[in-house]
Amino acid sequence: MRYKLPFSEVSSIVELNSTAIGLPDNIVFAPGDTHEERRNNAVAILLDRPEVNTVVLLEAQRKGIEKVINQLKTGSEGARIRSTHDLSEGGEPSGAYQNLKDYLNRRNVSMSNPLIDQDLIATAGKTATLWAQSMQDAENTQDTFLSQSIIAFFPDYIGHRTRQDAHINAHIDAAKSTYDLRIVECMNGSGTVLFNDEDFSYYGGDALDLRNKDITCWTLAEGSSVIFRTPSIVHDRMGARPAAHAHGIGEPDDTPESRLTVRHDLVLE
Repeated sequence: MRYKLPFSEVSSIVELNSTAIGLPDNIVFAPGDTHEERRNNAVAILLDRPEVNTVVLLEAQRKGIEKVINQLKTGSEGARIRSTHDLSEGGEPSGAYQNLKDYLNRRNVSMSNPLIDQDLIATAGKTATLWAQSMQDAENTQDTFLSQSIIAFFPDYIGHRTRQDAHINAHIDAAKSTYDLRIVECMNGSGTVLFNDEDFSYYGGDALDLRNKDITCWTLAEGSSVIFRTPSIVHDRMGARPAAHAHGIGEPDDTPESRLTVRHDLVLE
């Protein structure tokens, strides 16, 4: 279920670029000196503290992101790129290259504007390397199993914030999901939007409604990641609430931006 949150009901949008920023009880920063420590500490928090459903990993952008974005802009032909890599039956992160190459080939043939082979290989190669690195990190997260990973690139992402009816699509992931946690890494562009649980009434599953007015919400900085709860039996048993969130909201003046995200679906072991 999605709740169309009007921007008129949002008093402030805070970018999470420092651990000194105050957060509501359901959102915390992951402690740790390395990415591995922060990721594992994030899961440990979610296993031990049912009142927390959102953990932010404050990090810099990955190296080589500029080359990947430039290649994706060329290879996207102005349309969204979205590819899923299934790891539920023994797939490996290294398989991302062939998977992405096949997807780009099908996509561009269907658009009647196929890339020449070298452009296709370059786009798939640079992007898959970055994607596989992110997947490998997720796969090595303690106490979890990586079920699938999704990469999405928008060459000209616009949040439509200047429209009269501008709103944020706040939502909880589908109640029928087969995973317990989702990692979203904001590689480039506007980050995932996070909310205070107290601002929404939660009715179970993926149903929610706005409770308060003039609310504050928080957005990931480029490079950072968030791990949040999704609807699941595990969390129901813990008495833990899944996290309301929203996709990137774009630039305030609706200047188009390149947006690249990777999502990893994790099952608790």
